[in-house]
Amino acid sequence: MNDRSWKLCWILTGIGILTGLLDRAYALGFLLGEAVSILLYRHNESFWTEILHQGKTGRWTGMGTFAIHYAIMAAVLILCAKLPGIFNIFACALGLLIIKFSILLDAAIGRKKEQ
Repeated sequence: MNDRSWKLCWILTGIGILTGLLDRAYALGFLLGEAVSILLYRHNESFWTEILHQGKTGRWTGMGTFAIHYAIMAAVLILCAKLPGIFNIFACALGLLIIKFSILLDAAIGRKKEQ
């Protein structure tokens, strides 16, 4: 992600936090999902950088990492489902996708400027 993508991520975070005006569970669910999303992105970034520096990859190199990442995301969503008074599961799901939304929005803005 570049600087513009991170700025878009923080803008979307601000919008997500504003949902707390409607219900506190929306904002808390969104923040939980976003925090996990950013942590998983940072872990993924460092993992693949390390793999590229080593120069050795196997057929199953990334499968374990992706399985662990999806298990963590599932655990977060299960936590939200078990504690609906504290976390909103739909807001958490949107928070988990915040990095993807930021990258897609950055790509869409970049294309419009090129045309």
